[in-house]
Amino acid sequence: MRPTTTLASRAFAVAIFAIFVGPAGAGDNRARELLMRSFQHALKVNVRATVVHGPRHGHGPETVQVEQTRSGKLRITVVWPESRRGMQTVDDGTKSVTYIPWRQTLVVQESPQRDGKNAKRRIELAARNYDLVAEPASFMLGREVVRITAIPRAEFLPSRRFTLDAETAYVLKQEVLPPGREPDIQFEVTSIEYPTTLDEPTTNIATSGETKIRYTNRSPYVPGHGAEAIGFEPIIPKSSLPLGFVVFSVQINRSERWHSAALRIGDGLVRGTVYEFLPGGEGRERLDGPDATTAESGGVRFALVADLPEPARRRILDAFLPFPPPPPSAMGFRPELTPRHSSRGTASAYRAFQLTDRFPSPPPGPLQGQVN
Repeated sequence: MRPTTTLASRAFAVAIFAIFVGPAGAGDNRARELLMRSFQHALKVNVRATVVHGPRHGHGPETVQVEQTRSGKLRITVVWPESRRGMQTVDDGTKSVTYIPWRQTLVVQESPQRDGKNAKRRIELAARNYDLVAEPASFMLGREVVRITAIPRAEFLPSRRFTLDAETAYVLKQEVLPPGREPDIQFEVTSIEYPTTLDEPTTNIATSGETKIRYTNRSPYVPGHGAEAIGFEPIIPKSSLPLGFVVFSVQINRSERWHSAALRIGDGLVRGTVYEFLPGGEGRERLDGPDATTAESGGVRFALVADLPEPARRRILDAFLPFPPPPPSAMGFRPELTPRHSSRGTASAYRAFQLTDRFPSPPPGPLQGQVN
């Protein structure tokens, strides 16, 4: 599943990353207008672009071809390296389908574009957590561009810089600016055109040979029903997380490979996912990597996957770890059903934790989110 994650998250970021950028300073109306336009998945233009991604998630650089219609439908195809050539994701705004040719597998999941429904909240968070500075207009690929640097107000977080097409608001380049180091180019568009017409991508991807279909089964978390789905009630911090992050949504993942709670978090500019799951199964393998920080408490494992420095991930993840569980006798269940010995015991322990103010139920109505 690692290659699927790479294409869906890294390449898709080219087309939709701008939804995470907040409004610029009050005196720069042009930058604000561009950013507001870039929040929309449908940019009112057709786009065909070649994009180079920097190394991420344990993979080297990757080149993809992106085609996006003015309505927001999207096709992303890997053209390099040769080992992943032909891998393709098609997203129609509701459903995302990824074809992995060397595994003869189709992966079907909810579209990440549904994140855009909460763009207003992300805009507010970005304005609260970052100072946005627009540079004078310049040129890239023959297009007039505006560069905007986002300077975080919280510690541990690096500044980020975005280069937008001044006419279409399409994001042409995204960089992380670590203190005292060269910029880390996360992706850069190397060629772009805005054709008058473009064939609508469909999720009916042509495959060869016998193809397996794998569905990612995610559903909104219903308070009180986590135990029957994944063996325990998810831990959901009551207040905002450290460094300006908040929980946007809580979903239950019951795919054929592993079961977990997935809490989508963000600060308006950066997003990530906190996975909560019981030991065993294949979930642990999915969460090994340079962008993951893990912990275990009360018989449950926690993993935060986000494009953040390790100290920042650790600081955020610590807010999810529950207090050490009290003695079994104090919680009303038998010692052999303590959290470290039974998923049923774990469920009981976490129901007890949720009675405290530290871990209340989430707000009604799931807020959509997608990562990795």
